[in-house]
Amino acid sequence: MIDDQKLILADVIVKTWQDSQYKARLFAEPKKVLQQAGVDNIPEQLELQVVENTCQRKYFVLLPEFSSNDHNELMVFIQSSLPLQPGQEIVVVQNTESLQYILLPTPPEYSSETTDALSEGELESVSGGGAVAANKVVVGNVALVATVAAVVTRTKVF
Repeated sequence: MIDDQKLILADVIVKTWQDSQYKARLFAEPKKVLQQAGVDNIPEQLELQVVENTCQRKYFVLLPEFSSNDHNELMVFIQSSLPLQPGQEIVVVQNTESLQYILLPTPPEYSSETTDALSEGELESVSGGGAVAANKVVVGNVALVATVAAVVTRTKVF
């Protein structure tokens, strides 16, 4: 996926956080919604399925080329990457050549303490110079897109 299409995917994710009808459409017709948003290289034979992280369920999407004979090693890695709280579960899914998962991250929490100015560290994070804190909104859509960037850049799409 080219950089422009990663931005489109990030924008689609942000819209799902803001508009429940848009989100429902994405779940029902992911290929159509993405094409309408401007993603133009989705192979016709590719099935898209949207999954969503929630407070109780965290998805871990494996790339098609991943294979492991040691499932215990994989689970240790996943559990260290996505630490669980009581009552939470991890669901492992794997992209294939004919099926691609689109992961919607948990929406960031909004805070009345957000400001219109970014700190130096936050600017560095938004520009790609550092790690983005998960589930933190600093300023409107700019920070939402920055939060989504971590998910999009780690996701092999199309």
